[in-house]
Amino acid sequence: MYSYGYSPYAAQMAGQAMAVGIVLLLATIAVVVLTIVGYVKFLGKNSDRKSGLGKFFHFDHFYIEQVLRFLYLFSAISITVTCVASVLIAAFAGGAAAFFVSLIGFAVFFFVGQFFCRIMFENALIGIRQAVDVRALRSKIVGDVAATDAGPESIDEIKSSFKRKRKVGPAGSAGVAASPAAGASSVKPVSPSAHEAWRCPECGNVGTGKFCGRCGSPRA
Repeated sequence: MYSYGYSPYAAQMAGQAMAVGIVLLLATIAVVVLTIVGYVKFLGKNSDRKSGLGKFFHFDHFYIEQVLRFLYLFSAISITVTCVASVLIAAFAGGAAAFFVSLIGFAVFFFVGQFFCRIMFENALIGIRQAVDVRALRSKIVGDVAATDAGPESIDEIKSSFKRKRKVGPAGSAGVAASPAAGASSVKPVSPSAHEAWRCPECGNVGTGKFCGRCGSPRA
């Protein structure tokens, strides 16, 4: 007779499902805890950025450029080998006529495929090179990138930071700039020479002495 109760196999499956659920719960908790600890240690305000993992999690070096170069080389070689193999297969299978037809067709496919492959990878590398250049400018103008996370990230913010630095200038520059003005104010005006020609304000006569030769007014 058939039994409608739980079989040992069903009980075993239920136990395995419960074990899997407990493992998944513990794994989720572990992921959350490790993420928080890793953020505090490597990405927080007082994080250790000089270590290998600190530089890795802060993306101080972009590995994607090397990866894209490898993928481009792989793609270019794949296109070449595919074209050569296809032409050889056509030659062995269809004779001379098939060889020449496939040679022309796959020659066109080779050049077109290589061209679009190159354009695609160049377009991807342009964005990466821009990011690398911005990081280099930030490191040169603002300071060491590895020292802090604070600072401009875009070209416009870097330009603004550079202009602020130029306005502030080195310490003491304001005092140096003001000193010539102070020295100029302390210099007394030099009186005109006794032999220099002057015009009398009373009669308009021009003379060189201390008194006007026409009306006798003293020289101002």
